Amino acid sequence: MVENPAKYLGWYLLGKPFSLWQWGLIQSHDEIHIYPIRKSIFTSAQLAKIINQGSKAAHVALFPLAMIGVILVASGINRSSTQRAPYLAVIVAVILTYWSILHTALLSLPRYGIPMRSLLYLMAIWRLYTLINVIELKFRQLRGRRTP
Repeated sequence: MVENPAKYLGWYLLGKPFSLWQWGLIQSHDEIHIYPIRKSIFTSAQLAKIINQGSKAAHVALFPLAMIGVILVASGINRSSTQRAPYLAVIVAVILTYWSILHTALLSLPRYGIPMRSLLYLMAIWRLYTLINVIELKFRQLRGRRTP
């Protein structure tokens, strides 16, 4: 640690939190099951495989939105409107931040992030909603300028 402090600082600030929130389980047999199994709906049914892959893709897309939402709520910036973030967004941001700090300090395995995924996705959806509002507002402003 003394020889290369930037490496460890990067690991604690970025590596461990990303490890906590990643999709796949580190200590597992495959992406879903911790122990080897003989048969599962996720290995036999095509629809379940599609749902699993869709969920994984959605996680990859929603995770950055959630992190941006947490950062904006934490910094008090809400660029989508003149109002501050709703109380629910603040509560969700506090819980996600606490969970990340706790598991970064202790053990940041992806299995510990699974119970918080619903809040992670709620934050991402709120951020997507605010982005859509910003885009809609910009289009209305552009249309207002074009009409005589």
